[in-house]
Amino acid sequence: MSVKKKDLMICFVFIVFSYLSFGQKLVIKSGDVSFLKNVHFFNTFFVSDSLIIFDKSENKWIKENLRFKDSILFGTGLIWEKKWRDNRETTFEISLEESLNNNLQKCSIASFDKQEQTHYIIVVIFKKIYTEGGESAFSKTKNILADFEVNITSKCDMSKPLLCLSIKKIYCGTSQGNFADDCFPLINNAFIDCGRILGRFISKKI
Repeated sequence: MSVKKKDLMICFVFIVFSYLSFGQKLVIKSGDVSFLKNVHFFNTFFVSDSLIIFDKSENKWIKENLRFKDSILFGTGLIWEKKWRDNRETTFEISLEESLNNNLQKCSIASFDKQEQTHYIIVVIFKKIYTEGGESAFSKTKNILADFEVNITSKCDMSKPLLCLSIKKIYCGTSQGNFADDCFPLINNAFIDCGRILGRFISKKI
């Protein structure tokens, strides 16, 4: 084997091992998948009220970053906060829906209020952002991971999930400094991957 081919093989093995080492998993927490048979439409609904970012509530994390950014240049904190809320409430959700739809082979995905004829709701709960090794949000270089929970419910009663799923250790990417500075593309990656994992799971059960 030539040196060049050997180097490429080592690089490939390292990339595969790095990806697998995060061990992202979809786990069925409760419920039965039998109701998914022959379902062709779902709606989506997003929840992030209890989001934890680096062991802090979302509100506390936002306040800390507001103070930090304003201490460097006053006024930049509010600009960053608006960008955060816009991304969390629109961009991330759209990215997951598009990824989910792309990975569903027999279904069509629609936002919560556009597809009235569907009987089932996919409730996506954004639970946690953290680092592989537990570093702080201000560590220089860190691998960012995300956890989600997904409940599939009847449209008639969203309080009683028919199926509860847990998707943990989704690899977002690497942050190079203060996580707040590069959080948007990293979290967007997590939503895209969550949609991919969920879409492939559902398509196998239909």
